This record gives sequence, C-alpha cells and structure tokens, in this order.
Amino acid sequence: MRQLELRLGLVLYGGVSLAIYMHGVTRELLNLQRASHVLYQIRQNGESDITLEGSAKSYFELLESFGPELDLRVVIDAISGASAGGVNAIMLARALAHDLPLKHHSDLWLSLADVEELANENSGVSKQAKRVLAPVLDKMLGYLGAEVPHNQETRTKLRDFISSRWFTPPFSGERYSGWLIDACRAMDEYDRGETLLPVGQELELFVTLTDFHGVLRRIALHDPEFIEELDHRRIVKFDAVNDLSSGLQSQMSAEFIPDLVFAARATSSFPGAFPPMSAAEMDGVLEQQGLAWNGREAFLTNVLHTNCEAEGERIFIDGSLVMNKPFQPLIGSISQRPASQEVVRRLLYLDPLPFSHGDVPAEREPPGFFKSIFASLAHIPRNEPIGDELQEIERINMKVRRIQEVAEAALPMVQREVQVLLKKHRKLPQTEGDFFSVRQGAELSAMEQCGFANAGYLQLRLGHLAHRVVSLTSRLYEKQNVGCVEKGEEIALSSWANVEELVVKALTFAREEEGGAQRDQTQILHELKALDVDYRIRQLRFLIEQINKFYHHDEIADAVEFARHLDVFKRELYAQITNLQNRWAQEFYGSETMQFASLLREAPPHREAVCNILGLLRYRMGLSDLDKLTDSLVLDGVGKLGDLEAAQGILEAYIGFPFFDTSMFPVQQALDAFELRKIEVGRISPKDAQLLCPGGVDLKGAQLQMFGAFFNRGWREHDYLWGRLNAAERLVRLLRDVYQECYDAERPVLPEKDRKLRDIFLDILDEEEAHLEDQELVRACRESVHKVFSKGS
Repeated sequence: MRQLELRLGLVLYGGVSLAIYMHGVTRELLNLQRASHVLYQIRQNGESDITLEGSAKSYFELLESFGPELDLRVVIDAISGASAGGVNAIMLARALAHDLPLKHHSDLWLSLADVEELANENSGVSKQAKRVLAPVLDKMLGYLGAEVPHNQETRTKLRDFISSRWFTPPFSGERYSGWLIDACRAMDEYDRGETLLPVGQELELFVTLTDFHGVLRRIALHDPEFIEELDHRRIVKFDAVNDLSSGLQSQMSAEFIPDLVFAARATSSFPGAFPPMSAAEMDGVLEQQGLAWNGREAFLTNVLHTNCEAEGERIFIDGSLVMNKPFQPLIGSISQRPASQEVVRRLLYLDPLPFSHGDVPAEREPPGFFKSIFASLAHIPRNEPIGDELQEIERINMKVRRIQEVAEAALPMVQREVQVLLKKHRKLPQTEGDFFSVRQGAELSAMEQCGFANAGYLQLRLGHLAHRVVSLTSRLYEKQNVGCVEKGEEIALSSWANVEELVVKALTFAREEEGGAQRDQTQILHELKALDVDYRIRQLRFLIEQINKFYHHDEIADAVEFARHLDVFKRELYAQITNLQNRWAQEFYGSETMQFASLLREAPPHREAVCNILGLLRYRMGLSDLDKLTDSLVLDGVGKLGDLEAAQGILEAYIGFPFFDTSMFPVQQALDAFELRKIEVGRISPKDAQLLCPGGVDLKGAQLQMFGAFFNRGWREHDYLWGRLNAAERLVRLLRDVYQECYDAERPVLPEKDRKLRDIFLDILDEEEAHLEDQELVRACRESVHKVFSKGS
C-alpha cells in the first residue's frame, strides 16, 4: 500500500463576525485530522483509544476506502491567522496539539458573541432618549452604508449599539478575554494527554498583531551607515513538537493559556469596537479568575519585546491592520519542512467573503465620514490582493520543477557510472564492509569524473556546512542567554559575521602547528564527511524517491508482501533522517557544547576556538556510527527483495548518490531549495462550495460592515452551520483529487454521486440539530442534501 501524507497549511483571514463561519470550517478540519489519526493508529496497532463522533466517522470511512491502493494520512502542520481568523487559528491549533474538542468554542461564538453580551455595562443612553433618537439612529445607519434591517431582533440591538456612549469602545475587552479563558479551560477538561500530531512532526501557529507604538528597527545601508524605522507588525509564533524521545513539547498546553488568550484578544481588537490590549488587562482578568501567569516575563520580553525600549508597556490592536491575509509566515514555514514520508502539500486559505465582479458598484460615489472610517479599518485591509504571495508560491514551484528536470537528466548518468563501478568490484556488496568500500569508491570516482568542477562543488558544500554550523552555534549561545529578542538579533548579526569564513578556513587548511598548508580535495572531502549532516539527509531522500518509483513496477504491484516491505524500509529510512536532523537541534546538545559556543562570540573570534568547537561537534554528532546504521538498513532492505529488479535499482541509487549530488547540489544551492516540494493552493469560501446552494451562500455576518452576526443568534447559527457544510464539501473534493492524482482514476466521483459526502453532510446536520435553535435552518439544509443526492443516484 502506497503511503502518502497530505500536509495542509491553513491561512485564516480577518473578518469581524465572519469569525463564526470560519469556526464552522475549523470544526471540519479538526474532524478530518482526528479521523486520519485514528485510521493510522488502527493500521499501525490494530486498535485506537479514540472514539469518533459526527462527521469524523464518515471522514474515517472515506480515507479507509482509498485502500488497499493508498494509505493517505492528513496532517495540518502550520496555521496562520489574523484578527477573527487569529482567534480561530489559536483554538484549532490547541485542539490539534492536545486532541481537544472545539464544541466549547462553538458555545462561545453562538451564545456569547452578541452585542448585548459583549457591551460594556451602563454605556448607553436612557430608554426614553433612545425612543426620541430612533429616527436619528436610523439615519446614522445609512451613513454606515447599510439599510436598517427588517429583522426586529437585529434592528433593536443595532439601535442599542449605535446609541451607546460615543468615543468609547462599546465592547468589553476584559469580558471577552475572560470568555476565551473559559473556552480554553473547558477544552482542557477533555485533555487525556494525547495529541493528533504525528511522531516527529511540528505544528506551527502564527498570529499577527499590530504594535501601536512600534519597535525601533535598524537597517544597514551604505550611506548613511544605517537608518531607523518603527515596525508595527508583530508576528507571534507558538509551536508544538511531538518528539520521538521526549514526547509532546507544546506551547499550546494549559500552561500557555494566558499567552494564547493574550494573542487572541490582541489580534481581534477591532479599533473602535474593543479597547487596545495590554498586559495590564491580562493581569486583571487572570486575577479575577484566580489564575497564575507563570510565563509572563518570558512572553512579554521575548515575544512582545516589552522590555526592549524605554517606554515600557506595549499596546496592541487588531492584527489585520498590518497583515489581514497572513500568507508570508506560513510560506516561510512550510517551504523548508522536512518530511517523514512521501508528501503532497496543499495551502488552504479561508476567505469568508471572497471578492467578485458584482461587488463593484456601477456608480461610485465619494464615501461619507463613517463609511471612510469603516473602509479604512475593515474593507480596505480585508481586500488587499494576495498576488504577491501567490507569485512567491509559484516561484517555489518553479524551483521544484527545475530541480526535478535536472534530476531526471542526471539519473541515467548516475546509473551508468554505478554499473561501471560495480563491475570493477566484480560483485554486489554483501556485507557492511563491502558497502563501506563501494561507497568510498563511488565518492572518489565521482570526484574524478567531475574534474575541475569538483573544486566548486566542494566549496559550495563547505560554505553551506559553515552556515549550518554557525547557525547551530548561535542558537546554542542564545539558549544560554535568554533576553530581548531584538537585541539578541543585533548581537547575532554583529558577532557571527566572520565566523562562517573562519569555519571554511578551518576545514580547508591544516592547523598552524601542522604547517597550515591547504588540504587537497580528498582531505577536504574527509573533513566534510565528519560534519556534513545535510549531505546524508539528501542521500536518504534521494534513495526514498527512487524507492517510490518501484511501487507501480509489475513485480511489486502484484506482490503485496514486497509493497509492505518497501513501506517498512522507507519508515526506517525516515527514522534515520530524523536522527540526522536532530544533530541540528539545540536540544541534542548539553551544557559543555553550549559553553564552547560562547567562545565564538569573541570579536573577532579566534581560529583556535573555531577548531575546538568543530572538533567537539564531530564527537557529539557521531556521524560515522549513523553511517554504519544506514548501511545496515540498506543492506537489509535490499536483501529482502531478493533478485527483484527493484533491489538492483535501489542499490544503485544508494551507491550512486555522490555522482548525483555533484550535479544536483549546485542547482539546489543556487535556487536555495533543499527541502522544497510543490505547493498547490486551494480556497474554502461560501462561493466555492455550491453543491447544496448553487451560486454560493450569502453569509449573514457580511452585513453591517461585517458586524452582522453579532446582532442576531439566528444569523450566527446560519453562518456557523454553512461553514461546516462548505468545509465538508471542499475537503472531500480535496481528498478525492489527491487520490485521483496518485492513481489517475479514469472516472472521478461526481459530487452529487459521492455517497461519502452525503453521509458527512447528514452527520453534521444530525449533530447540530440538537444544539441549534433555528430548526428551520437545519430542516432546509437536510432537504437540500436529499434533493441533490436523489438526482445523482
């Protein structure tokens, strides 16, 4: 069975009350990953301790139906959110990291996200005055660009909202923060110490904030030497790692609730509606609830930079003002993600109010006073084009295509040279000693075949290795010296500037007491091998890619036991990649190595210190032992394939990698693309899911300058339910498309004939029927489901 990991990166836009639609979408994303996690547990262990409910059961059945051809695992590994999207991103990330439910977050949105609940007490005029002011208030609604709604509940609440005290935020930030804390603590009641993250994988969460006062940034120039600017954009990052040895290390646990709630409250502090967010507000809310903020100083100093400048406390407002569509941090995260198995990458963005030509008025009138204010705060930031971000993704995909083209061109040459090499040895490697001898011969032969270009190839490897070593050393130093992040960045830039050059020289030249002569290329290659972790990772990835090609080979496709063996073989190779990647992790090293790292901070650092740290890293990394383990894994993996053609092909790929790398590495270095995979982009929006509602759904929350859902519970229920239904349709299509791409199915399943999709729709409606007050809404949606799928039957 071919194993494939569908990795999803999520971008959640801002959108005020459209957050309720996005919450419905996140419910389905969580159910999909939970179903995938349970299926993986059952296939690995024969059982799972997680009970699936609602639509998660049907997602499980859909993923299971892809077998025996495809074992598809769904993993959300990066989430980015701004404003209302930031709140949903935080709650979804917590649920994924700790296998928690989101139903308590649903209660927050449906019951409490109402103007009457959010409003500050005693902030309006008297009832008598409201009756007198009613015509004036209706006129003011016209200034906002909206007609007075006919719905009585909405009309009454809207008048109350407009009549509240002017020039003071009408919503209570403290109350909102308290609700977020309550939602998090309610989620944690179901914490069983589990996680939905695969072993060895990391979930990264990015939330955008607007720093009202800004942080002073120094930018180097030629003339003048530097300039200084205020940076108001703050991207707060949280992560969770399911480590093979130490288990789950998470910044999304109960311990970090104050940090997470601060970020959620700050990113959604819509100007004029909520007061700005500050540490003082968080302190007050926590005191009222009797909770401690144990990580307060670390969060304020290292994340919010409150101690970096003299003015003291930072004030934060809505994150959508500086980045409403936070693609950039997500692209930076996923473009270099390592993989533990074959990966397909998708970037999904949630746009609850997509633009269409019909949104442009035929006659454009100059905006009035209030309309201009709301446009600058909501509509204009919301409608920033994402062309630059999509072009960046296309540049990544271009790099992937170029590398694939070069690899395909180089592969026949690699196979030819390996066959010549094996003929010289007169037999295939039979023992680990044979493997070592043949690999050594391949490295030397590749050096000879490369000729004069080998010097450039070695220099590129030296430069890349020097950069990696210096990056590791600087992180080890910073781990010992926790302080202000901004100042730490400046120290790193000034202190490590010349160390890379010294590392290259230390590897290229012998020690001074040995004469200081430049080593020849064979000696340099030997020095490289002692430290070059990335070379070994590239070798194993190349080997895995060649193994994947044999799944469709007749001798493998017709023998289930051989396909299963390839699965096990690849799993062992991926585990070895993880072992290698750990050599670049701070946690791998102890206090002695960290103390040596501090020696390189001297200005200028001494060459002797560089040589000492390199010697210590050689010893700590222990790469020669890992090489022996890799040889053993390959020998065993190839041996179990017997005389199959696949055995010969896999063996040639492993031995021939030095030939391949001499041609591929310069291309990868030039394109800065070592772990890149093609990234395809998809959208989830009310306009993209039209099966149940042709033409798309009109969200109630889009009314009243996107505040609409805060004025009517029925509107909130409408948007929430359609968020779940729209997401289900889009996610099922995504899974079907991935399966079809893998197996080039001749007859894709049409949506109206997709019984699994119908089951998911009905699961959602059955689950929500007991919770939603608007039973007519549920009934109408159920009728639509039966109508659509009766046509397709």
